Amino acid sequence: MGCGTSRPALVMSGSSDGVCTIKGTKGQTISCDFAGATFPQKKDQDRFGLRFAGNGLSVGIFDGHSLGHQIKAGRDVAEDACRHMTDAVWARSKAPLARMEGDAASPEVTKEMEAVFSTYQERRMARYKKDVLDALLLEKARLEKEAGLDEGDELPFEAPQDGGTTATVLVVHEGGVLATWVGDSRAVAGVQEDGGELRAEALTVDHSAEDEDELARITEAGGSTAAPKGSSVGADKLSKMVCVPGAEGTLAVTRSLGDSPHHKNNIVTHMPSVAHRPLTPSVKFVVACSDGVWDVLDNAAVVKLVGDHLKSFTGGAMQNAAKGACAAVVEEVKAKSPTVGVPDDDVSVVVVVFKIV
Repeated sequence: MGCGTSRPALVMSGSSDGVCTIKGTKGQTISCDFAGATFPQKKDQDRFGLRFAGNGLSVGIFDGHSLGHQIKAGRDVAEDACRHMTDAVWARSKAPLARMEGDAASPEVTKEMEAVFSTYQERRMARYKKDVLDALLLEKARLEKEAGLDEGDELPFEAPQDGGTTATVLVVHEGGVLATWVGDSRAVAGVQEDGGELRAEALTVDHSAEDEDELARITEAGGSTAAPKGSSVGADKLSKMVCVPGAEGTLAVTRSLGDSPHHKNNIVTHMPSVAHRPLTPSVKFVVACSDGVWDVLDNAAVVKLVGDHLKSFTGGAMQNAAKGACAAVVEEVKAKSPTVGVPDDDVSVVVVVFKIV
């Protein structure tokens, strides 16, 4: 898939690669060679988005999740979010990004990104209420009336888990890279200053109960983790799982899209974090991956892997090297997984390589 001024079809799984050029108002151009790949394992709930339109490149990683056997629910939300968010983030950010002064995301940009995520979440919750919750609450009321419960008494009820997804969307524009995200699909940049060592620079921070600020936020809102009282955060897997009163099951993230019952009182919230990184010649590439990668490899390992692959690439267009870098990350995850060759989770990777002239 190639793109210059064209608008390529959205590819969400398998593999895809292309090239585009972003033209700056001050005469500079940014060549972006990009690729994305998924390696479905067990659930096939990871999706990625790549879209060039209106002089901006949007890339996204969406890692769906669901309760137990309801695999399709997580897959459907990841696909739906991928279709919507990959386009909507750029559409709502391009004008305020053009007006932005300084390196950090402006309040206007942040407000627009919050609006994108809010609009999407409101649609998901309205659908859940209509298709699932209303009928269950009517049946609950009927059973309570039939049982002749005293006023104020009610039958215990947990709203069934809705499918959900992480959403990490990067927008490459003439001034830099905008990152907006919920969940733990992480993005990092490969940065090399004046011929020095290539280093990893985080563009996002995972939204999980392991983060003290996120833990404090969900606790204040009325949520908790599944860990027994008295256990320390990070002591075991249960301390990472978020519980919401009245919602079935637990979640491994503190922010997401979908997951309607868990968004009660904004315990799990759809509100994204927003950050901006100016695009200088020192930024060689960016990588975004689902947690199927980050559970096995750290930021530095992924950046080194991609950097080594790009350095050793000797033939063809650079976009093929970006595609090969994605494949190299997938293969390393497979090799480093507890059961060699069989990752514990779905794996998705997007690589964007920059050349500024």
